[in-house]
Amino acid sequence: MLREPLTINPEIVAEIVAREEAAFRKRTPRSHEIHERAKASLPMGVSSSFQAVPPYPLFISRAEGSHIWDCDGNEYADFHLGFGSLLVGHSHPVLVEGCAALRPLSRYVSATLAPRRPWMLCVWLAPMLGVIRLSKLKARTMDIMTRSS
Repeated sequence: MLREPLTINPEIVAEIVAREEAAFRKRTPRSHEIHERAKASLPMGVSSSFQAVPPYPLFISRAEGSHIWDCDGNEYADFHLGFGSLLVGHSHPVLVEGCAALRPLSRYVSATLAPRRPWMLCVWLAPMLGVIRLSKLKARTMDIMTRSS
């Protein structure tokens, strides 16, 4: 015997979404501030469309093992673990030690998240170079829009 199909009440879903978004906004004001500033230099305020999520992306300050921390200090279990971190986690001690000569990269976060440092570099360089926006088209390709003189 077939069972009656379950239906989802859109009003309940809307209430849950509103409640969770309010909690998200309350605990992530720094990510919101960074995103607002980043929109002046990067399309949608992010370096990859994967990061463009409503109401705004988290900006990640550090990552270790299977955990990430946003710029507001909130810790999350990283269930995405994209690219290389999928294999060994973020900032694996052996890899960090192997990259000792490249110490600034030892705190690098997966490009599929919204790392704070690349955004800061774009915001800092864009006015000096006369760049309006930077946009990642494909891996290793950057589209740069400049002001016409």
